[in-house]
Amino acid sequence: MNKILLFLLQILILPCLSAQEKVVTTVIKEQHTSEPGWTWEDGRWHHPENTTDTIPFTYQIKTTTETQKVSGRKVVSECQVAEKSISLSYETSQPGWEWNSDRRVWLYNGNAVDTSPEAYAVVLVFDITMSECNTEKATERVSEEHKIYYHLMDDGWKWDDQKCKWLLNGVVKTPEYCKTGAETHRRRVENKS
Repeated sequence: MNKILLFLLQILILPCLSAQEKVVTTVIKEQHTSEPGWTWEDGRWHHPENTTDTIPFTYQIKTTTETQKVSGRKVVSECQVAEKSISLSYETSQPGWEWNSDRRVWLYNGNAVDTSPEAYAVVLVFDITMSECNTEKATERVSEEHKIYYHLMDDGWKWDDQKCKWLLNGVVKTPEYCKTGAETHRRRVENKS
């Protein structure tokens, strides 16, 4: 009787158990910037002296995804790497204003100011490269540009050309801005083989 049960177990039950598929996925994310002082901690960027910027102007994110599928005795492994290079800048069409990327400051008529123009856009550029692990050849390259538009929150602000400051009801104040829109442009980059 035991031999019959063992035989049935081997023929009927074990193949069903081994036919089940298991998938194990591991994701490793790394953040890096070459800008001095910035560190990645607790899921966000930190800088000991920089309290105005919440992220560095350029940084990279590398995400490695390893997937292992086990089906019976067959094991299939796949590994992909997504590398994103992100850069941040600003732009405006306001007369007399321009963003100086080297100094990372707004200029008004060529002079550095510690405020922003009436309306401006934050420009984030993502260069994304997808590849298989352990290869140098990219399987896909994409470039994305995100623009987020901001405008002075309240009416009544006046720009003082002499002080290079914003005034509200004749008093120098730091204005608040509200988001007024956003747009995204995405394009595929041809691989050079």
